[in-house]
Amino acid sequence: MLLMVMVCPSTNHTTAANKIEREQVIPILDSIKVKTNKSGISGKRVEILAADKGYFSQARLHVLHQRGIRPHFSERIC
Repeated sequence: MLLMVMVCPSTNHTTAANKIEREQVIPILDSIKVKTNKSGISGKRVEILAADKGYFSQARLHVLHQRGIRPHFSERIC
């Protein structure tokens, strides 16, 4: 799975080989906390998701928008 995060995530998420990767995107995003250099402020959530077109679905798009995450899905050129 290629999940591009523009900062170093403070979490690690490993899934079994028989799991569907696309279904793991939201749980992974929910578990990532972006480190800040400000004391007393806990980690922020991911703001942008850059993913392959195979991860696109209307349901996933809706969930990302609900969480305030701006999605960027690559386009198929074929």
